[in-house]
Amino acid sequence: MSSRAHWPRRYYLLAAFFALSGLAGWWQLQRVDLPENPTAERPRFPDYVVHDFTALETDASGAPSRRLSAAELRQFVAEDLSELDHPRMRLFQSDGPPWRVRAKHGLVLGGGEEVRLIGAVELDRDATADAPPTHIETEQLNVWHQRAYARTDLPVQVASGEDWLSASGMQLWYDEPARATFHGRTRMLLVPSQETQP
Repeated sequence: MSSRAHWPRRYYLLAAFFALSGLAGWWQLQRVDLPENPTAERPRFPDYVVHDFTALETDASGAPSRRLSAAELRQFVAEDLSELDHPRMRLFQSDGPPWRVRAKHGLVLGGGEEVRLIGAVELDRDATADAPPTHIETEQLNVWHQRAYARTDLPVQVASGEDWLSASGMQLWYDEPARATFHGRTRMLLVPSQETQP
């Protein structure tokens, strides 16, 4: 007769309990936890937020070269970008009035080298002795301030005095002497200047 036949019933219950506990522990270690919704991205939070933001950049002589302001700035350090609500820019010129730029939204990229303006973008420049005031509208404009260069690949409308132009895109070198190129389908209306009679 084996000794197992004399085990009390509680030993069998205790052995079954340990076996089940070991099996449950092994199952927990082998189980792979999957997120409840694997396609959902984690929420994105800025490192800091600034309300009524304004920054002034100066040139080597200390004269203002660019002023950037926004109702709100959200900085994402790891992405090296800032998001702007209702951005406003003033691009000062070496000679002549500054360009005033506004949009619904914006991004500051590359440590501030590029500003991307998005939604109802408008540029204005007051008249000079040689040129009438200029007004430009588009839906997106990328500005590289160090190069005094702006570009859009979206439709653009330009009004200068009584003249107007529409095009599929634009490159603008906005420092003096200001110049622009327009690409794609372009339409324009040039009104002859009225010379006064003696």
